[in-house]
Amino acid sequence: MDNVIMYGIPTPYSERDKPDPRNTTTWSFTPKPYIFPKPYICPVCNGKGLLPHDFYPDNAGGTGNESVKCRSCEGKGIILA
Repeated sequence: MDNVIMYGIPTPYSERDKPDPRNTTTWSFTPKPYIFPKPYICPVCNGKGLLPHDFYPDNAGGTGNESVKCRSCEGKGIILA
């Protein structure tokens, strides 16, 4: 009656149920370290966040003294890479 459940209480494990200490296979998960992105000055607007109105082809209309927000950095002047 080795390792038999009696009245809902399990009996201790027998020798055959114990893990083999010679087994060197491990299934542990080692996560890779997270690499944080580095901030760089936007190469499109040179960190200004604004561009001339005619820089993008779809914004060609308008007066010459308007500025549009840089689409690469979303007007922040910094990109993360």
